[in-house]
Amino acid sequence: YGTGDSAGWHDQASLPRWRADLLAAAALLRQRAPTGPLALLGVRLGALLAIALAGRLPTAPHGLVLWNPPASGAALLDPLRRLARLGPTEPTGSAPPPASGASRLAGWPIDPGMGEALRGRRLDAAPPAGGPGRRLAIVQTQRLLAAPASEPTGSAAEPPSGLRPAQPAADGPAPPAIAGALPAWQRAGWAVHVDRVSGEPWWSAMDACDPEPLTQRTLAALAGLSADAHGTPDDAPQRPPP
Repeated sequence: YGTGDSAGWHDQASLPRWRADLLAAAALLRQRAPTGPLALLGVRLGALLAIALAGRLPTAPHGLVLWNPPASGAALLDPLRRLARLGPTEPTGSAPPPASGASRLAGWPIDPGMGEALRGRRLDAAPPAGGPGRRLAIVQTQRLLAAPASEPTGSAAEPPSGLRPAQPAADGPAPPAIAGALPAWQRAGWAVHVDRVSGEPWWSAMDACDPEPLTQRTLAALAGLSADAHGTPDDAPQRPPP
């Protein structure tokens, strides 16, 4: 509520309201599919909300798939606050005046309490897995460049920059912000996998980006969850209601 194409304005959004929406959506999914794996997908800041939701569900989800999660809400929001200090930024389109006490973030009004609550969310706040076979899959889109071309191949012209085209790189270490959070998930009983996809930072691109590599890695992660849970009841320990 209060963001994207959803109803409401930015300064009307609140973390309790978002939490209630997410719990209602998870309950509806479980009602429609009483058995089988339940996975949560979170994008950027939504990844931190998915982590918080995983710790509040009556039954732990079978997995989480997180797209380019920040290390914390502060890591995502604080640069926007610093940018706002450089000069006024107003969003396009019409919007009502911000509510009394609301501040602005990247030009949009936001309740101060909401901003502080989001800043406190962390990627390493891993909830207990609640059962075997629970997976955390992080799909990280990065602008990856191959090594400079030293010799012409004779078969094709090199790019003007002297760099070969970027290639997907599934191997190699995870980015430091991600790597620092992984031990907490492993201690909590989650199987962790980080997959890197070569591409533009789609969350800040002005033009549409090709989602195919990201989509394929996500579908592969979800298929792994389904394979783990196929033919088995959801027998994770029940948690008390939040």
